[in-house]
Amino acid sequence: MNVLLSAVASELAGRLVSFLIAKYLEASATNNDDTAVKLQRALLRARVVVEEAEGRQIANQAMLLQLRQLRRALCRGAYALDAFRWRVLGDPNRRRSLATVSRCRSCLEAALRDVRELVVLLDGCPRVARQPYSAYLFMERCMFGRQLEKEEIIGFCLSSQPSLQSHEHHRSLVDVTESARSLMVIDMVDDSDADAEESWKSWFHSARAHGGSKIIVISRTEAHLSLLGTCRHPLRLLPPRREELWYFFRALAFGSADPDDRPELARIAMALCDGIYDFAMYVAANTIAASLRADLTTRSWRRVHKVYAEATSLQLGDGLDEYYMCRPIKGAPGAPCLFSNRRKLIGRNELPVVTMLDLLAGGCVPPAGATRFDVLVWQSPIPPYGCYVATCDMERARQVVAREKRARKRRRDRHDNG
Repeated sequence: MNVLLSAVASELAGRLVSFLIAKYLEASATNNDDTAVKLQRALLRARVVVEEAEGRQIANQAMLLQLRQLRRALCRGAYALDAFRWRVLGDPNRRRSLATVSRCRSCLEAALRDVRELVVLLDGCPRVARQPYSAYLFMERCMFGRQLEKEEIIGFCLSSQPSLQSHEHHRSLVDVTESARSLMVIDMVDDSDADAEESWKSWFHSARAHGGSKIIVISRTEAHLSLLGTCRHPLRLLPPRREELWYFFRALAFGSADPDDRPELARIAMALCDGIYDFAMYVAANTIAASLRADLTTRSWRRVHKVYAEATSLQLGDGLDEYYMCRPIKGAPGAPCLFSNRRKLIGRNELPVVTMLDLLAGGCVPPAGATRFDVLVWQSPIPPYGCYVATCDMERARQVVAREKRARKRRRDRHDNG
């Protein structure tokens, strides 16, 4: 009898423990889903405010700063939510992601409470002539997240209502003696060109003699700020934060498709975005996103991920440049490519016919007999349509691959002999 009572008590205790554990897991899952749903609702409200503000001409600097903070909170929340939803179940970092989701939700809701006055004031701001496009169509043809800088430049241009004239700057500076007022946008492609600097000085004094002209100088170093600039507070374009880059990259990679319907593709896209550590992040994001959007299949995205994941940065000891080794997608024609001498060109004259995307994806083959040639990395759809070009050296790539094979063989032989 005692044995029977003991067995019954043990069975009841086991069932009670199982019931309590199941209830705890169910409550935990409910709380997790509730936190994610609340963040998703907050993200939708924030998107409404941000997209409405992007269609308005805002001159108030405080409103622009507040809008920038809201946009950053929006990107941070979207990144945290995607990382939580698309992380594999059982991942030890999933609990940490949930804590990040909860923290981002609180920050985003606080930011939304702070912009209540901004929402009211937006109604008094005039609408811009061109409304923003939706999703990837808009992001491909605008400077993502640069509304504050854009409004400052517009205010600078319209401060004295000059007569605007459009010019393209290549090697020579245009003559401004025919126009009393003009707007010049000069992109210093080669910041180390001493001759161009002397030409700039003489041209600048000629332009100032007429008065009313406005000049915008784009430089990649701060050496020209004191020499060429007269603005008290020059604009500095900082690289995007990781969350902002993901928000931009996700829209470009999926296009009109919904990432929620393709969780496997979303995980691959997040892994690719986390691997972008380049001096030109927007160029890299546009290049990779274009190769992904061309074929929205898991097999294709995994192949693209393999290509970019295996791309390596090399220093070949010549001290001239940094080299990037890329291997074409499996099954595509062509040999490994060694890219170097990445540079920016202004204008569309004499651009390379071969693009990096086609070369790696197998859309084209290198010119017959050519082992060293230029490829078009990416072409901006925004005026003045800057083009980014690199030099592909396939002969040197074969030498590097052969050297790597010999090194692996030596390591394998030492391991077998040891």
